Amino acid sequence: MTTVGEVGEFGLLAELERRDLVQGIEHDAAVVGGLVVTQDTLIEDVHFRFDLLGWRELGARAAAVNISDLAASGADPIALFVSLGLPPESELDDVLELYAGLNERGVPATRPGPTASSCP
Repeated sequence: MTTVGEVGEFGLLAELERRDLVQGIEHDAAVVGGLVVTQDTLIEDVHFRFDLLGWRELGARAAAVNISDLAASGADPIALFVSLGLPPESELDDVLELYAGLNERGVPATRPGPTASSCP
């Protein structure tokens, strides 16, 4: 049995494309409807530690990582889509600082559109 750890990120992507389960992924981005999109998640104790940086710095880093993925694909960033998983005890001020850091890179964080349940 082969594990994801053995094949790594690029091996997994290659296998998904080989089986026609995904298409057009390169440089951590994909072309969807003529737009280049990316979503690179940062995980505490894997990609960052709060004893080394604060919430604002985390936001700036998250934006930079994703903007870099777009640049690697030759795309100009027009918006950031934020996927955020937080424990319920997270402080509101901390999350506001995170978003302030996201906005430091000059690309607006975009509010999600209507959900599937609210679409006609």
